Amino acid sequence: SLISIRNFSLFVIGTIPFLVKYLNIKDKDEFVLNKKWIINYIVILCIFIGAFISSIINKNYEFSLVPKDVVSYLDKHADKDIKLYCDYSDGVFYEYYGYKPYLDSRAELFIKSMNKKEDILKEYLEFNLKESTRDEFIKKYDFDYYSVDALNLEVVNYLLNYKDIKFELVYANEGIYLIKKVS
Repeated sequence: SLISIRNFSLFVIGTIPFLVKYLNIKDKDEFVLNKKWIINYIVILCIFIGAFISSIINKNYEFSLVPKDVVSYLDKHADKDIKLYCDYSDGVFYEYYGYKPYLDSRAELFIKSMNKKEDILKEYLEFNLKESTRDEFIKKYDFDYYSVDALNLEVVNYLLNYKDIKFELVYANEGIYLIKKVS
């Protein structure tokens, strides 16, 4: 609920079973809500609504983590149908601007048991965590651009020092690196 407003309904649904003990059910046809239950629920609800409204008013709520400069660069130097690698949480952002990234945050679509093709999420995780799988991954997908989070400098360095294919850094800031395949 704190991460995304869309999860607030899940928070409400998830807390109801724990708050049921405060319901006083005297008869099948009649039940009375305990005052303590109502007060607790209203207080929790007010806290979450207040925090959300406060973050919007103070403009502390960041709707996207990928800088628009990256998209501006891609709009000037690439087509919308490029092969774009991006991190798990950034895919939706690129989709919003018309690109078709390798991965987005709908994890259930990228698991082999669901898509009946490949375990894309597993490949993504192995690419980021295991250096031994990176060569095969790079050659298999042949991406034109890699959008890599600045926290994953190991992957950035691996790409920039790759032996078989030349890559160059075309955009960088404190949050993201955009790497282009040159040859």
